[in-house]
Amino acid sequence: MKIKSPAKINLALDVLGKDKNGYHFIQTILHEIDLHDVVTLTEMTKGIEIECADPEVPCNSTNTTYRAAALLRQKFRIKQGVHIHIEKKIPTQSGLGGASSNAAAVLKGLNKLWSLELTADELAKLGAKIGTDTPFFIYGGTALGEHYGEKITPLPHIQGLKIDLKLSGKRVSTKKAYDKLDLKNCGKNAAKTKAMLEAIRAGDLKEIIKNVHNDFQQKPVPPYLAGSGSAQFNIQLSPAKP
Repeated sequence: MKIKSPAKINLALDVLGKDKNGYHFIQTILHEIDLHDVVTLTEMTKGIEIECADPEVPCNSTNTTYRAAALLRQKFRIKQGVHIHIEKKIPTQSGLGGASSNAAAVLKGLNKLWSLELTADELAKLGAKIGTDTPFFIYGGTALGEHYGEKITPLPHIQGLKIDLKLSGKRVSTKKAYDKLDLKNCGKNAAKTKAMLEAIRAGDLKEIIKNVHNDFQQKPVPPYLAGSGSAQFNIQLSPAKP
């Protein structure tokens, strides 16, 4: 079974503080883009195997896809095993959510392969145990993420925007990126997020573009940071088709 595993960008990202354990509260608008990995699942009699040609991807129990498969096997007492092949196109630690997306792809794929009949909401709850972006990739499209980013409210599909990615190849740890934030400079653009939500619901593309921002980038000018990593993007209206 082959599953597309898409990347995401954050059209809006507000860091609102952190809890006593150091985890950051955020509100964000996530948007799925065309760039994607391909995850292939093949049933085995037992165990979990990971295969990936990218040397930056761990092929062991620390991989998010391994954790996703192990979670389902343990929770539902599944005896079958699975071989997971990951064809990487999304750069690791780029802020595009590749690892979280891969985990979501495995949850969705094994839900079908093992006939678990879990709903999207049930899969999202399981995904939150793996990564804060994983629930978003269960739903896909465009969505509001709250709390640590794992509480997802799907939003209307956005059509008519052209996203141009800029990939530097630099790897940035999400934890280190958050640790470097000065919270005194964060959370000041929440009004822009509210305006963007209204624009998405109204289908106002110009207002969506106008309100793009990210607390990891203090001056909201293009190219915009895609998340907490190094990837950036430009955004504009799609050219009209002749």
